Amino acid sequence: MASNPFHDLYLSESISEDDLVKFFSPIIVDHSGVVFEAGNVIIRGLQGTGKTMLLNLLRPELRLAYHRAGVTFPVSARASKFIGAGINLRKCGILEFAQHLEQNIDPKQVQELALLFADFFNYWVVADLVNSVQLLITSAPPDLLTEIGVKASEADLDEFAKRLAADPCWFGALDGVDTVAELNVRFANRFVEYRRFLNLNVFELPSSITDTKTVVGDPILKAVDALRSTHVLEENTKIFVRIDQYEQLTTLNVAGTTYGASCQELIHKALAARDGRVSYRIGTRTHGWDDRPAIYRTTDVLERKRDFDIHDMDELFRRRENRGTWWFPQFAQDIFLKRMKVSEYGQTGTGLTVSMSSVLGKSLGASARAEAYVTNPDSRRKLIENAVASLPENTPADWRSYINALAGKDVLSAWLTCAWVRQKSVKRKNAPPLGNAPAENSTPWTGKPYWHKERVHLGLMQLASANRQAPMWGGESDVISLSDGQILVFLFLLQHIWDAWLRDRRGNEDGDFQFPISQDVQSQGVREASTEWRSKQTEGPNAYKRKLFVDTLGKHLYVKLTGDKSMSNPGANGFSLENGELINNPDIKKFLMDAVGYGDLVEAPHTSKKKGERRTKYYLMPILSPYFRIPSVHTKEPEYVFVRQVRAWLGESTTPLVQALPSESVEVVPEVPSPQQRLWDEDAA
Repeated sequence: MASNPFHDLYLSESISEDDLVKFFSPIIVDHSGVVFEAGNVIIRGLQGTGKTMLLNLLRPELRLAYHRAGVTFPVSARASKFIGAGINLRKCGILEFAQHLEQNIDPKQVQELALLFADFFNYWVVADLVNSVQLLITSAPPDLLTEIGVKASEADLDEFAKRLAADPCWFGALDGVDTVAELNVRFANRFVEYRRFLNLNVFELPSSITDTKTVVGDPILKAVDALRSTHVLEENTKIFVRIDQYEQLTTLNVAGTTYGASCQELIHKALAARDGRVSYRIGTRTHGWDDRPAIYRTTDVLERKRDFDIHDMDELFRRRENRGTWWFPQFAQDIFLKRMKVSEYGQTGTGLTVSMSSVLGKSLGASARAEAYVTNPDSRRKLIENAVASLPENTPADWRSYINALAGKDVLSAWLTCAWVRQKSVKRKNAPPLGNAPAENSTPWTGKPYWHKERVHLGLMQLASANRQAPMWGGESDVISLSDGQILVFLFLLQHIWDAWLRDRRGNEDGDFQFPISQDVQSQGVREASTEWRSKQTEGPNAYKRKLFVDTLGKHLYVKLTGDKSMSNPGANGFSLENGELINNPDIKKFLMDAVGYGDLVEAPHTSKKKGERRTKYYLMPILSPYFRIPSVHTKEPEYVFVRQVRAWLGESTTPLVQALPSESVEVVPEVPSPQQRLWDEDAA
């Protein structure tokens, strides 16, 4: 059976360096120049946004793999004179210090464990730096060594090891080391003792460790000094220290302690040294980096732009109003092509690589979707007749006739015209009369295209709901839109679309690949992906509470949007909170930050209609839209709410706000009136 080229979502963590060269997209490097310049950088983003992919470029193993493959290293020659070393906090075992935490533990013991964390960190990074230099010296050809700035032999490393071991920063732990081999043995023995302790084989460390704990970051600086003074590295070779999975430290505040926060603050202390000899690269999910990163045992905090800079992977590929500056489609296309090239679908009969547009095709236009939702002529007639019958009683007969006639050739325009009539029929001061119905080949919004554009997606949603149809999702544009600039979500969608396609083509002969994949099959795959994405909300703090909130919010938005027959607020697939309320309710602010950090919500500043008011708007992650059957595009104003309504969505109120999903046959519970004023009673052209 044919395979799914998108089966593995996390290639950067599961394949060899040689294979990674084949899949790595240089586009991510083109917009990440700050990562390869001197200075501390926090590489922040949601799961699967490419943080580890970038950090991998700092590893000598990948540098060597590029050279072996004869592929140009994606970092410019000017910025590529560096050597990297680092630590993956999840993989190295350092998080297991928390196994020694117990309820009512003495604060001094917690402090001791934090300082042991710092010592383990120092030894691991220095050991990795030594291994990186050794690997390059023994494996890299002369031209690559020159490019990086390494100019020593294995024999020169012994002098480096001797000089490093003699430095007072080790408090005598490395006394007697004369060769790099002996240095590596000392490092290995220390890690063995640590692992015995971390695995609870012993409950106390030997004094050879507890009496020689190093100061966080200091041995790393001394190792760099020794490499330069012994001329192993050139003076202008940059040293990058990688710290990946940093957000894991937020999970270590257990047993009533703030141990995880202390470990973070120790790393902040290393950054606060502002020492140009070493540049730190911290990979973290969005929620993992505090707005005010405190420095260990002080009231001081790190300063952005002075102590560190932030490279936000979410913002890097998020869509802007100017489509010309939106890099994600180009990035997604490159990733798609690299996956396809190594699969059995890789080439057409002409030898050209199969493109994303040829596989997914174009997304259906609005009219075609509407026709797909209401294909039966009788159903269409009854649907529009019922809509016309529900118009205000004073609706003129010519308008009713116009809508019924329009339905025969354009059911979406007929549905939108009903909304137009409802809006114009609302009595308000200085409102122009409804007037006569348009001519046969005209529409009421002629000359006001934005009215129509802003309501098309809501009209399609309401049509599908009214005819008990699931919205259709498919085509290149839909997949890119639902991905929201997140490459993991993009691959996740393709994985499920491909699975649905493989099921659909069972019985076909191998090699008989017909593209593009049908819209029906793509819709099935997208809905499955959306359902699974919702069900996987089980990680991080308050996972159950976040899932309950997302479900409640999604149901609320669906009912509100389907019930808005006048389409007076077509942007109500999100909500907006005043910033002052968020500041005064830190628990809600923290909860929403976590929901954004774990990929449940999308957050953005919101320019309020009220002069001088600052707000923040939130939307469900677009990939959740198919599950809740709501539009994924954001038009017009979101729903203005107060914190008390958010608390109700969280279940902190007895007010019933949850309605059933469209597939559930239960009576809808009336909503509490929203505190939002009606924003779009007037013509919203």
